Amino acid sequence: MNHHLQNSDGRRILKASPKFIQRPELWGFIASLAMFVLSGNLSTCHAQSRFATQSRTAAYHPTSAQLPTQFPKLTRSGVSPGNLPDRLEQTSLSACSRGLMSASDFLFYQSLARDARLSHRKCSKREVQIIWQHYQSQIQQIAKRLNMASGSSGPSVFEQESCAIRFALAESAVQIAQLTEDSSHIEAARLREIGEAERWVSTVRQRMNLGLASPFELASAEARLAKSRQLPLAEQIAPWTKYLAWQSASFNGRQSGAINAISSAQLSVNALQLENALDAERLTEVERLCTAACQFSEDQFAGTLNSVSQPNLALPQLVRSLVLRDQMLRLQEHLPAEASQSGRKRFDADWSILNSIAASTTDRRGRIGADCIAVELCHASFSASPQD
Repeated sequence: MNHHLQNSDGRRILKASPKFIQRPELWGFIASLAMFVLSGNLSTCHAQSRFATQSRTAAYHPTSAQLPTQFPKLTRSGVSPGNLPDRLEQTSLSACSRGLMSASDFLFYQSLARDARLSHRKCSKREVQIIWQHYQSQIQQIAKRLNMASGSSGPSVFEQESCAIRFALAESAVQIAQLTEDSSHIEAARLREIGEAERWVSTVRQRMNLGLASPFELASAEARLAKSRQLPLAEQIAPWTKYLAWQSASFNGRQSGAINAISSAQLSVNALQLENALDAERLTEVERLCTAACQFSEDQFAGTLNSVSQPNLALPQLVRSLVLRDQMLRLQEHLPAEASQSGRKRFDADWSILNSIAASTTDRRGRIGADCIAVELCHASFSASPQD
């Protein structure tokens, strides 16, 4: 969850410092939990993958109770991405600029490209800073275009997207400020982040009053505000528990789209609890939460496949689901108990399905080109030897 700004594969004996845990750096992880809400039916795709897929179960050999100095990144350490990060950035920027991709998907793909660069090799502090500044510059391009669109159309559909983008900019500013180790700079960045989170919550509430935003979107914004303020765990989880209680009493909760949203909410709760368990060195709870996150993600992958009529339209949700599950499985490898071999085998099976969907997608105009490049980048990551 935390994209800690050190080299990508430093290790330490399990001792999570307050400095590590209190950082609001769950973006890469929480971004991968964002909306998977889809509807429809899926016809199963059996096309042959153009990527060589093989089981990676045998590559995992947990040997100690060590944990990385940061939560696993979206991509594995030692990944050799080639020019895939550049291509993913460019295609997702183009798609989002033309209104073909949501801010959520754009930010996830930019984070995936960023982490591929951070994970490629050990980076100096200056190199890490450059990578984060580049990531920030990509987001700024969309921020400018959304601001122009919002200004030309009044309080429009772009307003909420703009809030999400501005919050991501503020979050990245915190990351960059932490590299300077300048307390006044860090404090200013944190205050900006809180301000953008407050603005986001206010915007979503206004749009909800007009019937233009969902309870899920409100819970997401409120949870980010609580996280930015570094409130106690119970208060960070409260927006999600309120949302889940509302869904349990709602008829909509039995519909396929709502089921995926509920799963996303449960994963968000799980992420916050996992960070807290790491801080307290509760290894048994960390293992339980990792296992639960894998199961939530696995169920969501299956649920997404069963809820869309065209498989290639589900690529962003399926990629997020597998990236998250790979993070959890990598984290499990640093726990005393051996990670589930069957869990890795099920991951491999789902990865083969995703490969087949991407390989069968011949029309890659619009945003689908970015989705397929994201699958290629995942292939490079999942094929790398686990070193996190």
